[in-house]
Amino acid sequence: MTRNEIQDVRMRRYFIDAAKELIKGEGVVVVSTRNVAERSGYSYATIYNYFKDVRDLIFACVEDFQQECKEYIESQVKGIKGAKKNISSITNSYIKFFCMYPGIFELFFLEKPKVISTRKSSIESIYTFFDDMLDESWQSFASEKKISPLRLETIKQAYKLAVHGELLFFINRRNNETLESVTKRIDGILNYFIKR
Repeated sequence: MTRNEIQDVRMRRYFIDAAKELIKGEGVVVVSTRNVAERSGYSYATIYNYFKDVRDLIFACVEDFQQECKEYIESQVKGIKGAKKNISSITNSYIKFFCMYPGIFELFFLEKPKVISTRKSSIESIYTFFDDMLDESWQSFASEKKISPLRLETIKQAYKLAVHGELLFFINRRNNETLESVTKRIDGILNYFIKR
């Protein structure tokens, strides 16, 4: 890498980190070029040297948050054996991550797609993130239990919707539950789908 390329990467990182702090603390609604510039200590006009617009910066944050979530999950599920246990552990870690950072959940699942990106592939990466995290475990489970691809797809989609619905209600405090009771109910939902 040349010196200029290293500088470009460093500058992009300053802006991404500043935007991520804003999202984690106050949500995506406060992310503007001026707020990001103020937090990073640079002029807001400088951001446009590294990002096409604020959506480009926000999507860079999405990619970073996805990597952060993936690393968190991997650290939590190390050494767990068995497809069903892996599905449950990955899901519980996924839920915990978004409960620690509700601003990230809001960015991923409550913001209008046009706020995040205008590229369809960018939005698709958010929609398939949970699926991608569980794909290997689901395939192992289907192989173990001899589940048809069509049935597996139905189970995966129903489970995904249940997990995100539970997360939405919990994060928005629509009920007075603990994180433990939510993860326990999600495990119950998984068992229900698997036994049917």
